[in-house]
Amino acid sequence: MSFTGRIRLYLVAIAFLPPALMMVVVYFYSSHQQSLTYQQNASEDLQRIVQYRAHFESSLHDVLDGVLKSNWFAQANYTYDAGRPGEIRVDASQFGLDFLEVLDSNHQVIASSHRPGLVGEQIHRDTVVGSLPPITIRPTVEFDIAGRHVSLTAVAYSNQSLRLYGGWYLNERFLPTAEQMLRGTTEVVYTNQTNPVTRRYGAMEFGALYKADNQYEALLCGSEAAGFFMVARFQQAEKSSVFASFFNVISIVALASVLVALALGIYISGKTRREIDNLVEAFSRVAAGDLGTTVMAYNEGEFSQLADSYSEMTRKLKVSRHKLATTEKIAAWQSMARKIAHEIKN
Repeated sequence: MSFTGRIRLYLVAIAFLPPALMMVVVYFYSSHQQSLTYQQNASEDLQRIVQYRAHFESSLHDVLDGVLKSNWFAQANYTYDAGRPGEIRVDASQFGLDFLEVLDSNHQVIASSHRPGLVGEQIHRDTVVGSLPPITIRPTVEFDIAGRHVSLTAVAYSNQSLRLYGGWYLNERFLPTAEQMLRGTTEVVYTNQTNPVTRRYGAMEFGALYKADNQYEALLCGSEAAGFFMVARFQQAEKSSVFASFFNVISIVALASVLVALALGIYISGKTRREIDNLVEAFSRVAAGDLGTTVMAYNEGEFSQLADSYSEMTRKLKVSRHKLATTEKIAAWQSMARKIAHEIKN
């Protein structure tokens, strides 16, 4: 590469490297900050949903407790004890529930709000045993005429003959509000032993944040025993407009710097090349024997001093050559004089 070409390359590199380094630093710093913000936002959203679920369960508990204390439940127990279980009528909507069944002490359904197919069936015998609280809440998958529903179900019992089995459909009551609380999406996955995704969800704990495929997710409700997993996937926020504007400004500055450096390099290298070509041509003439060649620099500075030094050198060479010629002539005359003197003597 020529000298002028190197000058241009150096100028471009000097102009480009600082903005490029700044862009790299800003990019990695912003990416790190974005990752921290993403984790923080996901954690905050999850905590809001955890609190909401606790409030949701507490509300269901209060509803079932109110049913246990209602006149309707007292009348149902009286009817059952009188040996007329077929006369018990259930209306879940009366208490703000999506489903409600009346159970005997063996957890056999004797009356249902809108699922008559369950009458005579025994459901969740293991839900209320021993020292468990009077109202036990857990997630389940429930079926009705509309299909299957992920649900939050409560089994409530008292010191009377009957028990209650009722709850809310999560996809209709819990999910809409939960989705408004988080920056992301939710998904309900029914358990499948052959699906590796459900196995991964089965290892998750409620209220904990997990990262998979560079995305945070959390278990909102459900378990393998419940038959479903309700999972939230938190969406990563886009880079802020302030950062985008700043990055664009740096890019524009970097491009402008490169263009200015390139133009400056072409200008400076062009002037340098003209001065160098002028000197090269003058040295070529001297090499050819023309000592009368003079060099005039185009601009003041180092090249002007070099031109003056060149002119002084050629002047001295010219004087030296003239002296050399005179010396040679004198030597020739002296030699001739000695020869003549020798002949005369002879």
